[in-house]
Amino acid sequence: KYNRFITAHMDGDYAAYFCAGSDNCGAGEARRNVLSRVSKLRTISGAGRVIMHLTHGASTKGDRFLAAQARPYQGQRTHGGKPKQWQFLRDWMENYDGPEFEVALWKDREADDGMAHACHTAATLRKVLHVVHTADKDMRMFCGTHVAWNGYRCSKEIQPTTSPACRRWERRERKSCWLALPATTRRESW
Repeated sequence: KYNRFITAHMDGDYAAYFCAGSDNCGAGEARRNVLSRVSKLRTISGAGRVIMHLTHGASTKGDRFLAAQARPYQGQRTHGGKPKQWQFLRDWMENYDGPEFEVALWKDREADDGMAHACHTAATLRKVLHVVHTADKDMRMFCGTHVAWNGYRCSKEIQPTTSPACRRWERRERKSCWLALPATTRRESW
């Protein structure tokens, strides 16, 4: 039924907000919402493996706060509060140890950047396209088969050679790795 060679990546940060539902949603229902979404993604994509990407609570988010800014980082977001079951779902997904999904907990970057890194690496180094499931429109530029958050519609596969964004991201990723190295070991050729 599922292909063990297909991996689907799901945005756990967004799933925590979305699947927590309204304030009337209980913890059990919120958990079922996550498992139902994973099951639908697996059925539509045929993925033998689903990886839930989450940003660790103490993540540096790629040290983006160090960059010069015209407005506060994530300042465009409205802060209407988190759903009642948000923290429960975050904790449950971070500690999940079952057959439905695996957890990727990112401490050095945001979950969507981790998803992009995983998909880009699979496409460029192993020549494998993974499945991406997120509501983040910025992720549409990365390599893989995209399954829409609303409606589960599969989009056209995006190959690394056809996506200038993949190439830009690769340069940015190399640069951020370079900047993280001690000054004495940096290679100017990057």
